[in-house]
Amino acid sequence: MDASMWVAKTGLDAQQTRMNVISNNLANVNTTGFKRDRAVFEDLLYQNIRQAGGQTSASTQAPTGLMLGTGVRVMATEKLNIQGNMINTQNPLDIPDGVLSQLGNRIQHALRAYTPRDQKAVKVAAETFRANPDIDVETAITQLKVGEALVSLLPPSPALRPTEQRAILYHMGPEAWRDLVQVAWARSDAAFGDAEWKTLLELPERWPIPVLPVSGRDLLAAGMSPGPEIGVILGKLEDWWVASDFQPSRDELLKRLT
Repeated sequence: MDASMWVAKTGLDAQQTRMNVISNNLANVNTTGFKRDRAVFEDLLYQNIRQAGGQTSASTQAPTGLMLGTGVRVMATEKLNIQGNMINTQNPLDIPDGVLSQLGNRIQHALRAYTPRDQKAVKVAAETFRANPDIDVETAITQLKVGEALVSLLPPSPALRPTEQRAILYHMGPEAWRDLVQVAWARSDAAFGDAEWKTLLELPERWPIPVLPVSGRDLLAAGMSPGPEIGVILGKLEDWWVASDFQPSRDELLKRLT
């Protein structure tokens, strides 16, 4: 068989294997917990026709060589450990960790009210925010510019559970925490020397903010391919770590990848 036809055949064989992998992914689209595969290609051995730097005459050398590839093959399949789409289980307790950590937050980008339907949408969106006497949410939503958003965070309060307090402190940092606690304290009916509010204000001194024990390098070392998926998976690990009150160790976080 002509060499070029053989090289082309290896490409067809490799692509057929890739299609088999994709077909298996599609066949398991409704399989719970299934992680899709990706075919990994590698080139075959090269034929070294002429060595670079080889003698072409008694006094001259070839500046470049001549190497001909012999094709391609599928060397392996890589498992992509990415969380798939959420499935409604009809169980109100089945809430993803990432959603649980955001239940106290509300982010709203600009809305424009040109028609009665638009005005109703703005009103409904404004009603989802907690009441704030210092701002007209309905008006603010319509005045937001491109790239701006109205953000509402669950305010620090002694009524929150310790796990919730630590999660909020982790996300906003000690300086913003102290500012918000003082504002919330001033707006409450608590006395100036209230022990619970004072304890809440001093939380950054008692609980140093931890650092996520894994990084992108750990995910790469675990066999993941470089790319945007690293950041997505790292974010999901962090959400689970925060929702678990920062208790999982580095080994437990890495074990969650499998």
